[in-house]
Amino acid sequence: MNAKTLLSLIVHEVTFKYFTASGPGGQNLQKNKTGVQLFWDIGASSLSEDLKNKIRRVNRSTKEAELVQFKSQTERSLDMNKKNAINKLMKLFEAALFVPKIRKATKPTRSSVRKRLTDKREHKDLKSSRRSNKISEW
Repeated sequence: MNAKTLLSLIVHEVTFKYFTASGPGGQNLQKNKTGVQLFWDIGASSLSEDLKNKIRRVNRSTKEAELVQFKSQTERSLDMNKKNAINKLMKLFEAALFVPKIRKATKPTRSSVRKRLTDKREHKDLKSSRRSNKISEW
């Protein structure tokens, strides 16, 4: 399951609250409500408990893990701010669904070990040759 399918499952559970935003926009900003606040209650969601727990672990938007809320007021239009809030929710889903690759321990190859040892030997020889030249007879 990916973030888009997860969003399509909960699209009817998300609510928006609109407010007058601060920032760029001039008089349009003072007259119209262009800021958006997105709310989603994880506890009342129709998702499986496993997915809910993964989202609760990743959610840092509120102190209580049951309510997810995102605020967007950076753009001049209501639609763009709404898209930004939805994108923030998508990023939360992507972080919750991310499964890191399991690292398989491997041995270094024989040639890489040989190369490392020859490089060490060459470096040692170079330093020892410098040391022998420092002794001078006055």
